[in-house]
Amino acid sequence: MLRRMFQSFLSAQEMLRARPLWYLFVLGHVRSGSSLLVHILNSHPEICAVGESWLTYDGEATFRKLVPFVHATLRKPFLTETYVVDKILHNELLEREELLRLPKVSSIFLLRDPERSLLSMYVHRTSLKIISDWPNTLSYYEGRLERLARDARFIDDRRRSMLVLYEELIDRARPCLDALGAFLDLRAPLPITYDMHSFTGVAGLGDFSEHIKAGTIEKTPPPTDVRVPEDILTRGKAAYDDCVAGLSAFCTRVPA
Repeated sequence: MLRRMFQSFLSAQEMLRARPLWYLFVLGHVRSGSSLLVHILNSHPEICAVGESWLTYDGEATFRKLVPFVHATLRKPFLTETYVVDKILHNELLEREELLRLPKVSSIFLLRDPERSLLSMYVHRTSLKIISDWPNTLSYYEGRLERLARDARFIDDRRRSMLVLYEELIDRARPCLDALGAFLDLRAPLPITYDMHSFTGVAGLGDFSEHIKAGTIEKTPPPTDVRVPEDILTRGKAAYDDCVAGLSAFCTRVPA
């Protein structure tokens, strides 16, 4: 009953808003740095974000489930922001691709270089559960990147889709965040430091490692005791290059 009352309260606020509520997807892959990006986005007053909702987007009604999920997790009763964010890292969670073309939806595509992505997925395979061995790691990575390129081609609108590379976020944080702020038409800059919340480091919602608790953008060292097999890495690089080329053709990019 309380959940229904809270959802009705948020729905009433949405109907009375002077400006329409926008939905922002962070479309990436596992271990792409999406938790870092979501924490930065959530630290801006115009954006409300938690992490993975694990909702299956099979129609517009799913958006009405996202808002109470995010606001209840953050214990935020008032709908004051411009954007509500969900991140999607798995193909099966976006059943209706046409939702990406809705006027109230924008998308940030996030990719990380293949060597660090594959290595991080494999090292954390026990916690991730979807990864069991190197072939399985590669299969997920290739399949996900292929879908991301297809999604960008389907949207076909640079005004509502932007590509961010993890390396840009880490190595050129300020220009990257300024480009994101311009893309989202934010009234204030996105911060380099970010706030901690009850969902920080919680498995299932996002990054469960200690690195996410740093509160700022920083490089993390790669594992030193594991290497990606050469044949796996070669295919991963090919998938990454194809995806970056495909996304670049349809998405706004961070200026060089």
